[in-house]
Amino acid sequence: MPASTKRKERAPGSQSGALSGRRGGGDGPDRISLLPDDLLSSILSLLPIKDSARTSVLSTRWRHLWTTASLHLDSDHLYRNKRPSASWTPRHQEAWRARAIDQILSVHHGPIPISHISGYFLDNPTNVDTWLETLTRKGIQDLSFFCHCERRFVEDAEEQQCFYRLPSSLLTCSSLITLKLTNCQLPEFPRSVPVFVNLRNLFMQFTALSDGTFHDLLSDCRSLQHVALIHCTGLRSLHVRSRSLDSLVLKCSSPDYGDSVEELIIEDAPNFRCLMLRENALEYLQVEILNAPKLELFGFVCMDIKRLKMGGTCFEGIGSGRVPLIALIAIWKVSQ
Repeated sequence: MPASTKRKERAPGSQSGALSGRRGGGDGPDRISLLPDDLLSSILSLLPIKDSARTSVLSTRWRHLWTTASLHLDSDHLYRNKRPSASWTPRHQEAWRARAIDQILSVHHGPIPISHISGYFLDNPTNVDTWLETLTRKGIQDLSFFCHCERRFVEDAEEQQCFYRLPSSLLTCSSLITLKLTNCQLPEFPRSVPVFVNLRNLFMQFTALSDGTFHDLLSDCRSLQHVALIHCTGLRSLHVRSRSLDSLVLKCSSPDYGDSVEELIIEDAPNFRCLMLRENALEYLQVEILNAPKLELFGFVCMDIKRLKMGGTCFEGIGSGRVPLIALIAIWKVSQ
């Protein structure tokens, strides 16, 4: 038989092209498709959502893999690469992104442990309520929700700031560990069911909450360790009683801007270690520390202190300049 008509002998143990996967445009068989579904789903979970969803066009085998993979939903990854027309505006982009989130959540059946959602949602909060309720059912663990707010003026006066009111279902999400909120408002805490039972990290910026809501947070969230309040509104007198709290970051406006915390009292926090205040916060904020035996770090602050009381030691108007408040802690501990 002529050499040209001889079939090449296949090495023992080799597989046919149908079994080994289709050949790509390159050098060999598609060995990735030989991997089990569980491993492929793990790989897809590491990709940006747009890339993960695009794998569904590779073959019928891949069509539904991304819909069951663990998903990292980030709205910042959802955008149209090209403007369909010259009249395309950022508002159109927002609407397109909202439709994309709707579609993703409607077809995805797997868990979503991490999600970052940001946009201008105050004009159409219905969809957002559904998104957050869906995420609570899908075992969300790390949620960042940033509701942007446009500045609006009426008759040369700034309109009262609006906040997105979170759905009450989010409070009872037992899987949530980290929560970051911007321009939101917490709903009333239910008295009959536990809230945020596993929440450890809470970051709130430009968020509306009352002194009572803050008290409920600390008393109801038994796992809460780290809290950051950045220019939140509605707070006046903060009383900290928590056995789990480790750190508190507090940044608030001066009284000249109308809405400011006036008093912070650490009443009973046996594991409280770190208090970070805005650099000039003590100029207008009265701080009293009654029981925080593990307190180690304050950070640097202006020494034009209104009033800082630690146990029986009181510091008031002790001079100008900046010194680390850890030095004051040392003075306080020596005086005990």
